[in-house]
Amino acid sequence: MQVTIIRKALAVIYQEEEDWKEAANTLIRIPLDTGHRTVSDDEKLEIYLQIAALCLEDEDAVQAESYVSRASLLTHDSARDDLKMAYRAHHVRIQDAKRKFVEAAAGYLQLSYLVGDDAQRMEALQLSLNCTILAPAGPQRSRMLATLYKDERASKLPTWAILESTYMEMMIAPALVESFSKRLLKHQMAQTADGSTILERAIVMHNMQAASKLYENIQFKELGTLLGISGDKAEKIAATMISEGRMHGSIDQIHEIIEFTAAASEVEAPRSRADQQIHDACQAVNNVVELLETAHPQWIQSQWQ
Repeated sequence: MQVTIIRKALAVIYQEEEDWKEAANTLIRIPLDTGHRTVSDDEKLEIYLQIAALCLEDEDAVQAESYVSRASLLTHDSARDDLKMAYRAHHVRIQDAKRKFVEAAAGYLQLSYLVGDDAQRMEALQLSLNCTILAPAGPQRSRMLATLYKDERASKLPTWAILESTYMEMMIAPALVESFSKRLLKHQMAQTADGSTILERAIVMHNMQAASKLYENIQFKELGTLLGISGDKAEKIAATMISEGRMHGSIDQIHEIIEFTAAASEVEAPRSRADQQIHDACQAVNNVVELLETAHPQWIQSQWQ
């Protein structure tokens, strides 16, 4: 008991000094599974979550995930709503740290409806917007963009302009990117394999898609100038996006030209599929009615009287 009290107090001191790693290690050394005393599940859960939070502050998502996994075994039986909420928040932050941005965006959005005060809710909404912008193009990202754009609270965020430009598939100017970057967390500004940051790569891909709506074809060099990168890099990114089905078109390497093919926009595509499903369902109903009319004409006629 005394060891636990001392270590918790020492961890607080390390936190005040922003020595997150040592604070986490101090709590890790608390004996929770010894036979000297009985430790309640809620106390274990609280300590596991505190360790996870400190690891996240230290940018150690791997260690944080291991303690969130331990916490998950105790969460369902806990009667403390604050611990359950902390578990959800840490789980989402781990998804964010592991660059699972679409999943993290959805998680932050849920938290924006559940956490305590208005300031916390708007902070969670901002984090959801950040992750959505950083997420790779695709139907899931499109749904998140549409959901956030239609959320009345989003227009009050300082980064509303970049959300609107992304949703409307407009070119995003460097000044807007610079302003948005100031709202990102440290790990969200990490460099990718090609030397660019996650944000830079996401914006280049978005602007590439926006360019595909403006041009039928464009030379590599001109596209690179438009995107603020080299022509060779523009070609490689375009090739990747086309091969992954995130953009429609073809590349003529001999003449160094990209030909864009018209397709449903990233935002419109999910709605188009939904409309098609409704159309198919209505068509199926009509077919059933026609079969009934052929087999039982008198019954069908009686239904219309």
